Amino acid sequence: MVPQPRTLSENLRIVGTQNETEEALIRSCLEYPWDDARFLIFSDWLEENEFSEVADYIRNALSWAETWRRPPAAVREYWGSRMGSNIAQKNGYSRGFPAILPISLEDWLNDPPENEEFFWGLDLSDFTIDHFVEFLSSERLANLSVLSLNPIRLQPSTVTIQQLLSSRRVMNRINALDHLCVLNLRNTLLGQLHTETLLQSIQFRNLQSLVLEGNIVAPTFLFQEDWQHLRTIRSLDLATNRLNWDLSGSSGFRLYGHLQYLRLSSNRIIFRPNSRKETQFPELLVLDLAGVSLSNDSLRALATSEDFPKLERLDLSSHYELSPEIIADFLKGLSLPRLKWLHIDRFYLNTPQKAHKIRSIAQEKKIEIIS
Repeated sequence: MVPQPRTLSENLRIVGTQNETEEALIRSCLEYPWDDARFLIFSDWLEENEFSEVADYIRNALSWAETWRRPPAAVREYWGSRMGSNIAQKNGYSRGFPAILPISLEDWLNDPPENEEFFWGLDLSDFTIDHFVEFLSSERLANLSVLSLNPIRLQPSTVTIQQLLSSRRVMNRINALDHLCVLNLRNTLLGQLHTETLLQSIQFRNLQSLVLEGNIVAPTFLFQEDWQHLRTIRSLDLATNRLNWDLSGSSGFRLYGHLQYLRLSSNRIIFRPNSRKETQFPELLVLDLAGVSLSNDSLRALATSEDFPKLERLDLSSHYELSPEIIADFLKGLSLPRLKWLHIDRFYLNTPQKAHKIRSIAQEKKIEIIS
């Protein structure tokens, strides 16, 4: 019997919550991990219910202030009572929530961790095809909607990626995972050809989030007209692909009309005025362009683009080649109707004169500057 697809938040048992409101807020953050507003609403609830230290930790995590600091005892105690001690005691935390750290295939087969209904990564070193097929056939995996393979690490004496993807039994099992709603292939070291082969093998009927960070997947691959099974994606991460991505109206991103989050950090990005009547990103809420190489012409085209009618958050951090004057001019010409937050680097505001000019323009346009 084919299991019914489940949403991301349904994969994790949440116990010990005080009421339905708290559990709904936690699940909302899990469903939309890119949406800062949901995390801030949850933080306000925590503050109002005497979990101020947990609230502060989540708020700081959103601004990267707590990225590397081990969560304090109060934070671990809170999540321990909500998600179980095994998860709460992990070292990895993401956006104030405990992250599920890598698990080895051997551990998965021999001693599945308690309460880890989805996991952050899978270490496939020293595996065999038989073991991998057994993993893919697992009843627990069949009931999950999240699969992360980041990174796949291989030892010289083990099965090669070519052998793995050429195994009919492996590919048949992968084809059976078409219920997934989240697929993470971050830095898998598969290489472009094998990453694309793997993606083509799964008919994503319910995919909502696809992470391809560090995989060098070409635009020509993602922009195929017949890829109907990718039309449901709400979140797409293409960071560090080291390729040129054209975000003007003529590009293939129009195929992904349901996108709400797009991450293109550390790539080369091109914007041109849109001469098409069709809106390129009708539902996009968050655009992450941290560390990309943007020309002044591209920045001007972005400022006046009509392709982002619902964009609320824009990340232009790590753009060290831009001057404060260029940032100010960008804000002056900005015509994105719903933009609420703009991320820029702190050094643009390192003198009172520069800070006043940028912040005054932002205030006039009702945009909050985050640095």
